[in-house]
Amino acid sequence: MSRATFEEVYTGRMEKYVEPSRRPLIQSLVADQIAAIRVITKILEVIESTDNIDCYMKKPDISCSPRCIMEGGGIIYKTRDNIPHSVVTNSGIINFTSGFHYTNNSLKVLHEKLTTMFSLKKFHTTLSGIFGVNYTYDWYNITSTDFGNERLNLDLTIDNFTYTKTRQEIISDQERKAVEAGALIEVCELVCPFAFQFNKKV
Repeated sequence: MSRATFEEVYTGRMEKYVEPSRRPLIQSLVADQIAAIRVITKILEVIESTDNIDCYMKKPDISCSPRCIMEGGGIIYKTRDNIPHSVVTNSGIINFTSGFHYTNNSLKVLHEKLTTMFSLKKFHTTLSGIFGVNYTYDWYNITSTDFGNERLNLDLTIDNFTYTKTRQEIISDQERKAVEAGALIEVCELVCPFAFQFNKKV
């Protein structure tokens, strides 16, 4: 679909589903989503260019259903046992969902590259277990990018981060659809074809 189609649907959804007082919030979430997709696209490019490491996922896999509120906004990069896991913003979570093939040294090289590229700053570590398997999650602020830093927040801590029970506490399903359309105007070529389950219906 063309950029004009996404623009038309975004405009229609904003007018139909989003109250005027809520539109600045939705526009901010669109900008967060675009920035996060660009970040994870860069990470995928670094993975592809790193020796002895491979990721099945070639494009960002997206959930545009916010489950958190970060005071002041920002972009968080998370690893699980030193492997890229997700990028988190107020607008939703973008996951690495596919398996990796790698050597231990290649992961070290990858982490060094990403730390330099984004000026990563670790601010939190959590431990979590699933079906008896324990994982270590590290949380990093992304403090610099080569495509603009206006969406970044260098001072995020875990105390600025609030999980919500359901996404509707932040935005409605209709507002989420507006965010999807708005993000696709700028980054439709970067995402998985059905990541947003987008259709032309307003």
